Amino acid sequence: MKNKYKILVTGVGALIGQGICKNLKKKNNVVVFGLDKRATILSSIFCDQFYQKPNHSEDDPRYLQFILDIVISQKINLIIPGISVD
Repeated sequence: MKNKYKILVTGVGALIGQGICKNLKKKNNVVVFGLDKRATILSSIFCDQFYQKPNHSEDDPRYLQFILDIVISQKINLIIPGISVD
């Protein structure tokens, strides 16, 4: 059995983030974790699990801690930023 790669994609509400998730979902060995300001129908279709971004700016230590907590708890292998600010 192949290992599953756990990938966190930010900005899944934006077109680039959606495209990244859509193409990752075509792979059998990938689990897609999405992150955005709000959940949409597309985030539930293209992501295996969704996280809502906290109301902190991207350079706020609390936001960075939020990302780190996801990486540690889900054992994320790769983060792909779907928006330029990330």
